[in-house]
Amino acid sequence: MCIASNRLKLSLALLLAAVALLTGCCPGVAVQPRGPAEHGRIDYVSEISLPEAKSTFAYTQYRLLVAEGRWEEALTALERAVALDAGSRYLRMSLAKAYLHTKQQDRAIQILRDLLLQFPDFSDGHELLADLLLHYEKPSKAVTHYRQALATKEQSTPLRLKLGMALARSGELAEAISVVSAILQDQPESLSAMLSLSRYYREDRQFSQAVNVYRQILAMKPGQEQVLLELADLLQQLNRIDEALELYLDGLEQQPGSIAMRERLARLLVQEKRYPEALQQLQELNDRYPDRPEVLSRIGLLQLEMKRWAEAELMFRKILRQQPDHDRSRYYLGMALSGAGDIRGALEELAEVAEDSPVRLEAVTQRAYLYQLNDQAQHAIELLRKELDKGSSEPILFYYLASSYASQDQLEQAEQVLRESLELYPEDVTLRYQLGVVLEKLDRRDAAREEMARILELDPEHADALNYMAYLKAETGENLELALSEVKRALATKEAGYLLDTLGWVYYKLGRFEEGRQPLEKALRLRPDDTVILEHLGDLYRALSLWQLAGEVYRRILELDPLAEGIQEKLDSIPEEQRQ
Repeated sequence: MCIASNRLKLSLALLLAAVALLTGCCPGVAVQPRGPAEHGRIDYVSEISLPEAKSTFAYTQYRLLVAEGRWEEALTALERAVALDAGSRYLRMSLAKAYLHTKQQDRAIQILRDLLLQFPDFSDGHELLADLLLHYEKPSKAVTHYRQALATKEQSTPLRLKLGMALARSGELAEAISVVSAILQDQPESLSAMLSLSRYYREDRQFSQAVNVYRQILAMKPGQEQVLLELADLLQQLNRIDEALELYLDGLEQQPGSIAMRERLARLLVQEKRYPEALQQLQELNDRYPDRPEVLSRIGLLQLEMKRWAEAELMFRKILRQQPDHDRSRYYLGMALSGAGDIRGALEELAEVAEDSPVRLEAVTQRAYLYQLNDQAQHAIELLRKELDKGSSEPILFYYLASSYASQDQLEQAEQVLRESLELYPEDVTLRYQLGVVLEKLDRRDAAREEMARILELDPEHADALNYMAYLKAETGENLELALSEVKRALATKEAGYLLDTLGWVYYKLGRFEEGRQPLEKALRLRPDDTVILEHLGDLYRALSLWQLAGEVYRRILELDPLAEGIQEKLDSIPEEQRQ
């Protein structure tokens, strides 16, 4: 209370002093007559009644009120000052800045426009208006006002840099480069101009020039973190990975404590699948800045990627000791436990994820997956039904629910779930493909084919739908050339064992056995225990009279599935002298 009282007294004292100065009534200050002595005695005239004096008084009030944080009253005082002295550029600029401070941008812009109509050569007004226009993504208009500001301040480096930025944002990169290059002719060591130039070169896809300018800056000022980060990012964009790695390592020698450089280096090493080196960088970061949750989390995620389940578990438990409600870490802890084979522990941790957590959906679907994995599909069904009953309707919930029903051979229920989901998400090709698979298992092949055709209308390059259609044609022996085209389109989007199997099988059906051999052998390398691929390859070897290889393949099938239908008969059909 005492402090507030003192502040009020000080404000009043300053106001009284201002009034005294304006009226000429300060103690010890003589008021001079306003006219020549020969006119006789002139009565005293108070200057407080003059508009300029009242304006100054109002402006003084504004400054005092701002100092106390009373912005609403301060603005009223400043508006009064401007009304009393409308010709003052300073007061109107002050009002524009005050409007900006109070987030009244439109009023600020209007003040500046009016001011520049009256004073078209007012450089500061043009600059402030240009700054505002640039901030509000109107760079072309900003360019105009920066140019007008430069008409009276043509050597101002900050103004020229702003003009370059506005030109670049307007897409006029060549002119932006020209403006900044001119600055460097006058000031060859201007780091701001060099950094702007490197960025404009990069945006203009003049990558070699950009790299050169970045390197010039680093030669002048080694260890400049922002410059180093931008250059490393550009080198990565250009796929010059070794140079980027070397740059990060050099930078860390100069600034070993740089969090940004070490994190970026670790991320690049992960991208290059150099996991041990990435882990080393993150552990170095953790040694320097112990137990930062974001660093611990990155270490834990990397350990998950490396399947180092125990280490990942310890890392996420450490985070949870610091932040018990950190659901994302709890989710990852569940992943680490499930990776280690502790399904029960994983389910317990995942169940602790809060209902309003950003990772709730992932936790629920992971629990459903683990229940299925643990031959507890009914638990998965109950969990997913409960989640849907709460009002959640995410497509993945329907996907896992249908999958859970299908795993228990409850195919009609799976179909019903998928049809309900497709009423909500008619263009979801994942759900529609799953429906096609269920219909195939129900021996409703025509209906399955219709669903796959619908998928290809929505996504003509859907690899699995293309594969289904191609394989179906191979099985029936119809439209085999079209089947070949479809499976090749599927393989153009991804290379997978089952797609290569279809390609080899189509070639087999076309009688082009030699062409079918390579994709089938490659498919088997990718999926060595797939009995369908093994049978197709065995049949192809028989067609090529490669009896010994065919026998080996058929025997392998019987090792995997002693009751495999028709395989013993195929093995017996191999000429006896060729069997081994």
